Amino acid sequence: MSEKVRGVITWLYYRDLPRAQKFYEDIIGLKMEVDQGWSVIYKI
Repeated sequence: MSEKVRGVITWLYYRDLPRAQKFYEDIIGLKMEVDQGWSVIYKI
């Protein structure tokens, strides 16, 4: 029996994380799921 994929995480690297966060949250409207300080995960 094969396993089903339940999720995928794609890593994108930014020099200015706060600016990228503003874009993803305010412009695209993504909801942040996890904020680790050095890394942020959004639910798509």
